[in-house]
Amino acid sequence: MQRSIPVLLALTLLWLSACGDSISTNGPGGTPAIGSQAPDFTQNDTSGRPVSLHQFRGKVVLIDFWASWCPPCVAEVPNVKALWEKYRDQGLVVLSVSLDKSLDAWKIFIHLNGLQWYQVADGEYWDNAVARLYSVYEIPSMYLVGRDGRIMAGTPDGGILDEQTIANALK
Repeated sequence: MQRSIPVLLALTLLWLSACGDSISTNGPGGTPAIGSQAPDFTQNDTSGRPVSLHQFRGKVVLIDFWASWCPPCVAEVPNVKALWEKYRDQGLVVLSVSLDKSLDAWKIFIHLNGLQWYQVADGEYWDNAVARLYSVYEIPSMYLVGRDGRIMAGTPDGGILDEQTIANALK
């Protein structure tokens, strides 16, 4: 326990120092429309292995755009974790796309907080290829992709999806 206190302190200071960064941006192109085919993407997970959206076809996928330096995102982590724990056996896949610049800080945050669902990042901050593809302007933002690969709901301008929307998608 004594050894983890300096690590937690260092991470807290790193997180607080980054909070001055903007948590919104302007992306190119249009926002994917509800009912349209979700744009496919591939990014590496924490081990460097590629993860693609298309590999989850037939499942409901919650794409969660976030960053470990973003206070509203960090505040939502327990809610995302609860959704994953409650609905994963019903076919929900959570695929978190991080806008972190520091992949080391991202990996440490995931490890320390026990985030066991799919996590991907490219270390490009607001130029993250997936965030640009989905025209994400603020984080946290989410998209819900149905079993057929079509977008069912989204919050590209910031915010989270309510649990009822996710529960209905799993029926």
